[in-house]
Amino acid sequence: MRDTIKADRLSFKFGSLEWMNFYGLPVFLLILGFIGLFFFIKDFNQTNKISDLAFYIIICLLSGLFLILRQRKRLKFKRFDLGGELEDFKIKVRELLKENKWEIDYDNKTFLQATYRGSVFSLDMLTLRFKDKEILWNIIHHPSSHNSIASTFSINRQGKQIMKKIKTRA
Repeated sequence: MRDTIKADRLSFKFGSLEWMNFYGLPVFLLILGFIGLFFFIKDFNQTNKISDLAFYIIICLLSGLFLILRQRKRLKFKRFDLGGELEDFKIKVRELLKENKWEIDYDNKTFLQATYRGSVFSLDMLTLRFKDKEILWNIIHHPSSHNSIASTFSINRQGKQIMKKIKTRA
């Protein structure tokens, strides 16, 4: 995976396959809206009336913009304070993830990334970034699933449940 962790958000390289999977549906709606807008403006002088096409163009543009903003918000890290030692916390989190059918993809000094493998229909990806006494985290639908619709509309139920358990062990 070609994702990188920046200060406040997880980000994908623009144009990469992961980026297209994560932002595919919103970008498609925006492109569809702009193409419709182009033809609407081009033919506007000939018809001199606002057609039903304008309604669909506005819906495509607004929903595409809303979904892009929603996806960007999902990439932002949330925070919680760590009560004990970081190394003890990491050990507890690794055990908890393995017990709950999570597969650890990356694990190093600065971050841990895991994917839920307990169900075919749920492919949540949890990212934990470690700072001194603070843990940054986010949960998204795994971008390598090649499913932009699921990435856009996923509720990340498994990820939210595991984060509640992780916070109680902090």
